[in-house]
Amino acid sequence: MYFAANSSGDKNMNADFKTAFIHGCRQIFAALFFAAVLGGCSSAYQVVPDTRDASKTIAVGKLSWPEWKQVAAWPSYSGEGYTPDTLLARRVAMLAEPESVSFVLIGGTWCGDSKSEMPKVFKLFDAANIPLTRVSMYATDRKKVEPSGTATRYAIEKVPTLIVLKYGKESGRIVEHPKESWEKDLALLLEK
Repeated sequence: MYFAANSSGDKNMNADFKTAFIHGCRQIFAALFFAAVLGGCSSAYQVVPDTRDASKTIAVGKLSWPEWKQVAAWPSYSGEGYTPDTLLARRVAMLAEPESVSFVLIGGTWCGDSKSEMPKVFKLFDAANIPLTRVSMYATDRKKVEPSGTATRYAIEKVPTLIVLKYGKESGRIVEHPKESWEKDLALLLEK
């Protein structure tokens, strides 16, 4: 639109319009930016029949821990019998503090090891104040495949597998069970 300014009143109206227009554009840009950011964090999983038991379903794809708990329908998610060592959890927190550190956790809603170990991983993340926004989770089928190709890219053979990334590159992983404890093994990986 073009507005001619031929008097001081028109100039003020034109300036007010420009200010309102710029403010409106900023609001639209902010809304689009946050929609893109939140859309990038969204889940992309499917619930499919279990190949071993057609009366059951499993999840495959990227999902959050709250979504995982809804879909998996395990009897418990508390990590019974596991309490992270406080000093080691603080060490993990300190080592995982930089934004350059993130995690990929790949498991199976059908898998007994995932059922016993993944709640422990999240108990440790909670104790170490690791934000869940820095954890990408993927559920695989029994062949360790999921739609995004992440499990294939990381050559997953067993689940659960917790992968530590520094600056987007793998620095280590814990497969199925830790050697000593989740917090001790994770601290060792983060120290690399």
